Amino acid sequence: MVIKYLKINDLVLEYTIHFEARHSLSMRFRDEQLVVKAPLNIPLKLLDDWIESKKDWILRQYRVQQTLNLNDDEMWFLNKKIKLEYHEALHFAYQINDGTIHIHHPKRMLKENAYLRMRMILAEQIILPIFQRMIETTGLQAKSVSIKSMKRSWGRCDSKRNIRLNERLIECDPRFIEYVCVHELMHLKHMNHSKQFYASIEKVLPDYQKRRRLTPYQYAYLT
Repeated sequence: MVIKYLKINDLVLEYTIHFEARHSLSMRFRDEQLVVKAPLNIPLKLLDDWIESKKDWILRQYRVQQTLNLNDDEMWFLNKKIKLEYHEALHFAYQINDGTIHIHHPKRMLKENAYLRMRMILAEQIILPIFQRMIETTGLQAKSVSIKSMKRSWGRCDSKRNIRLNERLIECDPRFIEYVCVHELMHLKHMNHSKQFYASIEKVLPDYQKRRRLTPYQYAYLT
């Protein structure tokens, strides 16, 4: 891995280059860090020229990353930023009022734990009913469905017909949640990402390609 710096107008951006056994160049932001992947024997001049040619794209994506930043008292909820307020109380509870989630928790409960509990309850209340609707729409039935915290995937379907959905879906537009639910259900018919797989999704959600971008993470950020 090589660490370098790129100057774009007044911005000086640190980025990393990973040389791998591959044939093509690629770049993406991961956790706000620009990562470039390059073939092992690529001429450095060719690599530098390619990165230079991508400055406009890099600047646009950098600005996207900045909009993703959250303050300590914010979270993404249904594709919008929403404020968080904590209140000490006898029992755990939460309510959503005027663009703010009010989290009530006992003094002995850490704020972090109250926050995670609130998210999981919200996930079950929002995601599971959407998943049930998509079962009725597609006519496909999984063996089980569960809500989990996952870092790199919005959902998973295993060979035993068990589906897991990422609790972070609550951060996205409901139409994106519908897409992910249909995506995982279609894996019950196609355990791959073939043309037939996406054609099956399109029959249910003709606008699925637009839905895939209804997330603050710019589709595929987690996948």
